[in-house]
Amino acid sequence: MNRSRLLQTRVTPEEGELLDQLVKAHGFKSRSTALRALIRISTGLLETDPAIIRAWKDFARSNVKIGNNINQLTRKVNRGELIWKEEDRRLVEAVRQNVHEVNRLLADYLQEMRVNGAKRVSVLAQEDGG
Repeated sequence: MNRSRLLQTRVTPEEGELLDQLVKAHGFKSRSTALRALIRISTGLLETDPAIIRAWKDFARSNVKIGNNINQLTRKVNRGELIWKEEDRRLVEAVRQNVHEVNRLLADYLQEMRVNGAKRVSVLAQEDGG
């Protein structure tokens, strides 16, 4: 990415401290990185909290493990090594429905994050007089 354009601004000591807190809390490499993230948020791109990203990655890993277990059970059923009962079918169907529901919730959450991000930026702009 070409970062050739230099922007300069003055901030109050309190604003500088808030920026430093943001840098530290989210693990940004620098103030510049944090400011670029804030610019992207204000233009509608999503910058998700690192803790949320870690939680979703953990969730995804869990889903992979569940999927592997279901595949192993399916192979055993197909080889005749396991008797598939109606209760088993209902359980797998419930898992499938839960996965679809989680996907829907994730999509709703991401949309809400975009909307809330735009609202936050709007409030900040109004507070700053512009």
